[in-house]
Amino acid sequence: MRAIITEKDVETVGKTNQAKADELKKKIDDYASQLAKFIPAEVVSFYTAISVSAQSVMTEIPYQSITGILFAMGLIATIVFSYANNKKELKRDDIPGQIIKPVLTTIAFIIWAFTLGAPFKDAIPGYHPFYGTLLMTFYTLITPKIYEILPQPQRKPSTAPSN
Repeated sequence: MRAIITEKDVETVGKTNQAKADELKKKIDDYASQLAKFIPAEVVSFYTAISVSAQSVMTEIPYQSITGILFAMGLIATIVFSYANNKKELKRDDIPGQIIKPVLTTIAFIIWAFTLGAPFKDAIPGYHPFYGTLLMTFYTLITPKIYEILPQPQRKPSTAPSN
């Protein structure tokens, strides 16, 4: 599970279960951990593997078509994976919480794909990989803070017995 644990989570849990709050306090995510949890690792693996394979068939199928389809598939997969992961960890009635992380993750995927170039480099006049790098570094700088500013998701109560 890729749940981000913040000070607010510890405070909320502490109101009902101090032992659980003490346990969570040990797991509070630092900035780097929060950032890593926004990156859709499964989709990145898929996108990277297929991109390499796509280069081998460029002569038979237009490269722009392949990369456009690949980008669309990655975008859909990012939304599905993010929503499914959030649904497992959040309460059913926490609609804002179920939307916030998938939106931030989807934006991260779009920027990551933009940084790699395809399908954007041929579609955008004047495209340069530096623009993607600039966007990615800025987004990775501010995303964990955006997550902190937004209303915090309500986590499902743990079903595991506490020690």
